[in-house]
Amino acid sequence: MFDTILQKCLPFSPEPSGPPRNVSAITNSSSSIILYWLPPSVDQQNGVIRSYNIEMRGGDLLYTKINTRSNSTTFPITGLKAYTNYEFMLQAVNDIGLGPYSNRVSSRTFEAGKRDLSYCTCRACSRTELQIHLKDFCKGE
Repeated sequence: MFDTILQKCLPFSPEPSGPPRNVSAITNSSSSIILYWLPPSVDQQNGVIRSYNIEMRGGDLLYTKINTRSNSTTFPITGLKAYTNYEFMLQAVNDIGLGPYSNRVSSRTFEAGKRDLSYCTCRACSRTELQIHLKDFCKGE
């Protein structure tokens, strides 16, 4: 009964009731993956989202927890092992506590020394000729 009276007297915002949405993990290199997501729905934030916790599991099967220390919805994970599968789950954090985890997403880092062909541009010079430019991923050229 006291809890009910207290909730009526004080503005109360519980921890987030919904998880981060549309979480994706995009491999950036042989040692990094970038996470992107949307915050919980406005009606599930229950106050201001202060940061996000990221739970990560890699090839060693141990979980690592990272706090983003901001409410940004993009976070690079660096220092990863080459050609290794990583799994991620996120949870929103407000002033009261932690929300539920998002769905698990996964991504594999690139092989070391391999070039990423997504850094390729192509231009048609004629009907039978293409000009292809490969951007050197390591040098940024």
